[in-house]
Amino acid sequence: MSQTTDTAERALVRELEFDHVVELDSQGHIVHGGIRAIDVCVPEVLDAEPNSIDIDGYPEWELITEGLTGQYGYSGPWLHDSEQMEGAVIDRVLEFARENGGGLYVAIYGSHTQECWDGCDLDICELEHEPMIEGWAIAHMTNGAK
Repeated sequence: MSQTTDTAERALVRELEFDHVVELDSQGHIVHGGIRAIDVCVPEVLDAEPNSIDIDGYPEWELITEGLTGQYGYSGPWLHDSEQMEGAVIDRVLEFARENGGGLYVAIYGSHTQECWDGCDLDICELEHEPMIEGWAIAHMTNGAK
């Protein structure tokens, strides 16, 4: 691992927090001092689709952490609460930024009811079941979207 990559990883681990949007350039470096990341609505996810990278109500955002969890054979984008942001997640964000010309990134919680993931009617779920925090993911928005 090069020193530049190591420095970018450490900086991203410090800056990428839940509900805090971070802008990266095409090399994976954090863009400081711009207002781009401040002026963006962070996605709120209720009754998350377990295998979709799309976020209902936020078409400009996509989840990029698909396949990074090994929880019980699941390979969708949502990571278990016990999983760390360091390592593979940070590597994925930096790789994604370099391949896609930078962009905006944010860690978000996914809220849902287990029953809804098992296929019940969402209108009924909202009335009968309390949502619970199940996991988290990293969402990405391209530089051109807003």
